[in-house]
Amino acid sequence: MSWYIEYLILNRDSIRSATKVEECYTSNAFDLIPEAQVSFNLDDDVYSDLLTVECEIKRLIGLGVISDLELNILNLVLDGKSYVSIEKILEMHRSTISNIFKKLCDKVSQSLGDYFTDEGFMDNMIKKYNLNDEEEIRLKKILLGDK
Repeated sequence: MSWYIEYLILNRDSIRSATKVEECYTSNAFDLIPEAQVSFNLDDDVYSDLLTVECEIKRLIGLGVISDLELNILNLVLDGKSYVSIEKILEMHRSTISNIFKKLCDKVSQSLGDYFTDEGFMDNMIKKYNLNDEEEIRLKKILLGDK
């Protein structure tokens, strides 16, 4: 499972606002990717990762890999709705909604592979920060739990 994909999606607005991006959106009901970007900061790794995830989601939607229910839940999450709110809207239990959202994040993670999987992200962190054995063990416990 990829907690990083989930993090990027759930924090999309704050990531975008932190990079001071100016965007022009279309009026489409669902359009993750802006039609035009006036300026953006690709030096920000998290913002760049968010763009990659958004592009992959759009690609998977086009391929029909993401179901209508997954897309509906994604849109509601992107609108800032809580699982409790979504539960009332969709008349589904919030644990089911949470599981569907997590599976959607897993689809995106597996489709992107490497860095966007838990193991790939962890390996990147170990290399990027030159972690010693003890730090690597702590990172694995944090990211992978008891896997």
